Amino acid sequence: MKLRYQVGDKVVHPVYGAGTVTAIAHKSIAGTEKRYYVIEPMIHDMQIMVPVDGAKDARLRDVVKGSGISKVLRVLRSAPRELADDHKERQELVTEKLRSANPIKIAEVTRNLSWLQRHRGRLGSKDTKLLDRARNLLAGELAVAEGTGFEDALSRIDTALNPEKQKH
Repeated sequence: MKLRYQVGDKVVHPVYGAGTVTAIAHKSIAGTEKRYYVIEPMIHDMQIMVPVDGAKDARLRDVVKGSGISKVLRVLRSAPRELADDHKERQELVTEKLRSANPIKIAEVTRNLSWLQRHRGRLGSKDTKLLDRARNLLAGELAVAEGTGFEDALSRIDTALNPEKQKH
C-alpha cells in the first residue's frame, strides 16, 4: 500500500484533531505485519496510531490550508444561525457537526454556540463542553496549519468571533 502521508505531514484525525505524522511504524499483530501512521495531536498529550491501509476509513485528512483558512475565519465572522431551543436536539446536531471533522462545520458550531453564550450570558454544561471542544479542535487545526502556537490560534478565533472588541 502506497503511503498517503509522510513523516512531518500535518493531518487531522476526526476525534483527536490536528497533529503531525511523527513516524511510520511497523507492528506485527496476531502474526500480521501492518504499517501505522504515528501521529502526535496538537491538543492531546499522546500518540495515536492509524493503520496506513485504514487511514481513509479512519477519516484521516489533510490540514486545511490557504483559502480554507480564510473560509474558516469568514464563517467565524459571519452572522450566526439560530440553534434549536431544545437542548437535546441542539446538542445532537452540534455533536454530529463535530464528528464530521469538517473545519467549516466546526467553525459554524464555534460561531453559533459563542453567539448563544454571549446572548444568554452562559451556556449549560453540555453546551459549554461542546463549545470548548469545537474551539480546541479549530484552534489546533489553525495552529498546525499555520505553524503558530495553540494560544495564538485561540486568540485569532476569538478576534474573528468578536471583531467589535478589537476596534476599541
